[in-house]
Amino acid sequence: MIRHILLPLNMSTSAEAILPHAIEVARGANTRLTLLTVVPTAEERITEAAGISAPGELLARAGGATRVAARASEAATEYLSDLRARLLAGCDDAHPLEIDTRVVAGRPGDTILRLAAEIQVDLIAMAGHGRRGLRRAPLGGCVGEVVRRFHGPVLLIAEDRS
Repeated sequence: MIRHILLPLNMSTSAEAILPHAIEVARGANTRLTLLTVVPTAEERITEAAGISAPGELLARAGGATRVAARASEAATEYLSDLRARLLAGCDDAHPLEIDTRVVAGRPGDTILRLAAEIQVDLIAMAGHGRRGLRRAPLGGCVGEVVRRFHGPVLLIAEDRS
C-alpha cells in the first residue's frame, strides 16, 4: 500500500507533468504527498558558475553565493507554496489531499534519496526528458540515480522532446 509519495520538482512545467499521475495514485489510496525542490548549496553555485576547485577561492566568493542560494531557497518555497495551494484548490471534499512541501539544499539525487529515507516514502514520482518517448526514457543524471538507488518503486514519465 502506498501511504506517502515524494515528488521532486525543479520549478518547471515539464517536471509538473507528473502531478496528475501522482494525485491519481494518492486519491485512490488516501496517500500523503510531499512536494520537494532541491536547491544547490552556495558552494555548488560557486563551483558551477566559476569552475572553482580551490577551497581558498571558494571561501572568497562564498558571501555572494550564499545570498544567491538564499534567494533560490526563497523562490522555491514560494513556488511550492503556490503549487500546493493550486493542488488543494482542485480537490473536493470526497477526495481530500494531504500535501507537505520541502525545500532542501544539496545535490539533487543524494538529497531526494536522503529525504525519501528520512520521511519513509513508499513511492517517488518524477518527470524526465525522453528524447524519443518512454522507450528511450532517461536513466542518466538525477533521474537515473534515483531509479538505480531507491529501494522502492519510482513512477517515471518522460516528456517527448524529439
